[in-house]
Amino acid sequence: MSIEPTLSLPILGGEITVHAFGREHGCDFSFRGFDESKEQHKTHTPIFEALASIASEELEAFAAPSPSKMNAEIVWPGEIPCMSFSPGAEFRIYRGTDADGVTNLDASCGYAMSAADCALVVAKCGDIIVAAHAGRNSIIDMARVRGKAPRRYQSVVDSICRCAFEGQNLKDVRVWVGFSISPGPHFQHSMFDKENPHNSRLVTYVSETWGRECFKDDGHGRTLGWLDTKELIRRQFTSFGVPEQNIILDSMCTYSEMKDGEPVWYSNKRQLVAGEVQRRNLVAVVVND
Repeated sequence: MSIEPTLSLPILGGEITVHAFGREHGCDFSFRGFDESKEQHKTHTPIFEALASIASEELEAFAAPSPSKMNAEIVWPGEIPCMSFSPGAEFRIYRGTDADGVTNLDASCGYAMSAADCALVVAKCGDIIVAAHAGRNSIIDMARVRGKAPRRYQSVVDSICRCAFEGQNLKDVRVWVGFSISPGPHFQHSMFDKENPHNSRLVTYVSETWGRECFKDDGHGRTLGWLDTKELIRRQFTSFGVPEQNIILDSMCTYSEMKDGEPVWYSNKRQLVAGEVQRRNLVAVVVND
């Protein structure tokens, strides 16, 4: 069975392409299982079939660190030790390291992540290309919000700017952000939610650090906490000096985008509300020759 992308989107002047695979294939593109063993193993899954449909002759591997801990870390492909491959495949998948993103991508090594509402960030500065998973807890340090010991990097954006682009002129950075849940009542952090008292601290912290514009509460101020993750990411980059005009926020929404009356993408929030089995989309970043 051939699995073709649901969407292929050239970004950053066509130098990079984002390929996304959604619900139409009826597959779960979760990387669960790849992390069960640190040893090399052979497998054949929809992930390999999907990635094979977009792999060029020059592409040798996809780096796919696990973002499950949302630790805001960025790694180099060579730091990912676990290799998985499919019989007959012309590429390998590197898995086995906990991190949100990968730096130093090129035509021989792409990036892959499975997600269902979390944003994808792709950033380029000179010859350095970074791709990263940017879930809510990847861009907001919840330990810091709750008054506990903060992690090394406050946000994956912090990690990209301080680590991946260390020594670079950040005014030259170009960024694309997309493929995430949109703000709305389906993604709220109400300041009055007694079951989640940390919501009030989260909303206050984000508003005071990056601005109230990170919330779109439809006339209710910020009290309902309709978090706009893409806007938050944009403001985090501009806080490091990346020019606003260098940042593109894509409009696609994993929660609400529909085609012929059916959702295009898997959405963690939508699946939770419906009581459905959790499934993931596959998103891959390929650097064009």
